[in-house]
Amino acid sequence: MGFSQIQLLDENGGLREEVIDERNQLVCLVESVPNLEATHCLQYLDPYGDTVLNTLQMPRFLAEWRMCEEQAHLPEVKSLATQIRRLASICEKEPHLYLKFIGD
Repeated sequence: MGFSQIQLLDENGGLREEVIDERNQLVCLVESVPNLEATHCLQYLDPYGDTVLNTLQMPRFLAEWRMCEEQAHLPEVKSLATQIRRLASICEKEPHLYLKFIGD
């Protein structure tokens, strides 16, 4: 399986926005990144558990996320990557937000 939801949460765990990965495309996208083991954030996205990133991690995550976007060739995968970037950008700009990847 893989990730099912990517959520933007507030400091109380309240849902601000979410992206649903209905076709489990995110796992393949992340795993397609060259030198994944050298990344600081992407390598720790757990497709079978939950991974939460905070505002301070967003600049690094967004820099690494570009590598995922470069690997996205199908329109639906590009759309998913763009939606996740948008949530991460909001998380980077506003305090007390978290980006949560929910694994199956």
